[in-house]
Amino acid sequence: MTQAVAGPGRTAFRWTTIVLGVALGIGTFALVGLVSAWFVGGEREIHRVHDLAWGALGGLLLALPMILQGWSPERRVALMQQIVLASVAVTVAGLLSDNLIMLVTLAIAALLIWLHPARGSLLARGPLHPGLAALAVVAAVPLVVYALGQTEIARACPPGDIDPHCQELHWTMMSALALGIPLVGLGAALRAPGWRMVARIVAGAALVLGLASLVLPEHVSALDTVWAAVTIAGALAYAGMAEWAGRRSPG
Repeated sequence: MTQAVAGPGRTAFRWTTIVLGVALGIGTFALVGLVSAWFVGGEREIHRVHDLAWGALGGLLLALPMILQGWSPERRVALMQQIVLASVAVTVAGLLSDNLIMLVTLAIAALLIWLHPARGSLLARGPLHPGLAALAVVAAVPLVVYALGQTEIARACPPGDIDPHCQELHWTMMSALALGIPLVGLGAALRAPGWRMVARIVAGAALVLGLASLVLPEHVSALDTVWAAVTIAGALAYAGMAEWAGRRSPG
């Protein structure tokens, strides 16, 4: 049974998570970039893949669940689990890249856990869906290899480097996205309350990465054409399987 904390604590959580989500999603152009990055030109043109990836990571994997869990958080603990798993991915990528500023994401997740009105139920889960779990594990193999390659580039950035990709921590961000997709995908497979929404979000994040790489193959950090197509196919397969499973076991 969900343990809820009513009153001022719940209100504080709702406002905190919504404000943080809007600040991250709109203030850093993460959610906006999911649309604008397809068409941007000028100085930002070389960042189109990275800006789309930031939309997938900062917008979909982090900001969107922060906003959505502002309503009925007790019935959507899977969204809080998503935030934690995505924050772990960002933290690991930051540590591997020697960019410790990324640890702020984990601090934000810890704050939301502390304020959560149903924090006693945040480890809730349903029956593991083997198909979704298998897709997440299989996807993790090439994505982890890709993530390690991106962090290697990030570590090669010298202090004060004027390369805009280094300055904007793009290599670390790409690594975090690559680690976050299978982690959140595996989390959704645990089917905590609200898991279907998480499954749709993580499938969307993977789809953005695959489409960005397929449409913009000449950009740095883009997956090669074969892996971009595999990523798209995997995202669609995951989304379809989640919808089929959700109809049999709503969540």
